[in-house]
Amino acid sequence: MDIIEERKTNCHSKIVEIKEQISVFETISNLSSLSIYVTGSYGRLEASEHSDLDVFFIHEGSEKNDRVSNIEKTLLDAELIKMCREMEFPELSGDARYLNIHYLDDLLDNLGSPADDYKNYFTARMLLILESICIHNKDTYIEIVKKIMESYYRDYHDHETDFIPVFLVNDIIRFWKTLCLNYEHKRNREQKDENEKNKAHLKNLKLKFSRLMTCFSMVLLLSKNQEVIEPSDLMTYIEMSPLERLQIISNTISRKELYLEIIGEYEWFLKKTGYEKNEVLKWISIRNNRDEAFEHARDFGIHFYKLLQEVCKENNSMRYLTI
Repeated sequence: MDIIEERKTNCHSKIVEIKEQISVFETISNLSSLSIYVTGSYGRLEASEHSDLDVFFIHEGSEKNDRVSNIEKTLLDAELIKMCREMEFPELSGDARYLNIHYLDDLLDNLGSPADDYKNYFTARMLLILESICIHNKDTYIEIVKKIMESYYRDYHDHETDFIPVFLVNDIIRFWKTLCLNYEHKRNREQKDENEKNKAHLKNLKLKFSRLMTCFSMVLLLSKNQEVIEPSDLMTYIEMSPLERLQIISNTISRKELYLEIIGEYEWFLKKTGYEKNEVLKWISIRNNRDEAFEHARDFGIHFYKLLQEVCKENNSMRYLTI
């Protein structure tokens, strides 16, 4: 079994265990409108045994009218943190400060507004679309995703024979550019110590591999069809992992070597970053290793761009990727 299939199998097994653990949380029975999903390496089905758990909450309604009380949220957080420790996950990132509940109505009402960015709605929405797996309350999760898709497909019923999801494609590309800008912002801050510099190098490497894969595997699928992409097709794409989307693309192109080159580089990335975090930071701190890593990253980016050109050349979809 290759590393991609091995990681996928292990992730499915771990996610089943997580779902079972959450289903018996004492606090969860009172929160019927709350759905929980994971993103990151588990959302992409490529986590190693050292990967942490990136958890997001989304709730139907609005914060004003449907807000979960501080006490209920604190109890839920405590159960989740306890579960992560018992299952021997690394501690939740940012000292668990990202465990905020997003409310669907607020997320939709602020789509494209300044609040979309500074209240983190944009990131939550993009990760939900691009690399999420539900770990609690699947029915609510599906309904929430459908309502978000309706916002991107608001003009679909007037253009059922020629609809192009430009709004969604541009939002995904905006997300990619935002990730790049966020990295540069952190990089340009005051001089860091060596450990902080190594963390920045690792973030950059992940940006050039897993973040690129997350964003552009979906862009490729939305660009490949000459026929209209139905809402049901889009839901199918959302339920796939980025690597599963890439596999679909590989079946539609003549230059199979592009797909094989991308997969080969991505397997290299998964192997090199699949160790305990301090070990990976020690590896990337060595100049020769770092040079090798970013050479692989450059090749990966070049191959992906060539694949995008290959997919778009016959249907002229490259035109609306830059609108």
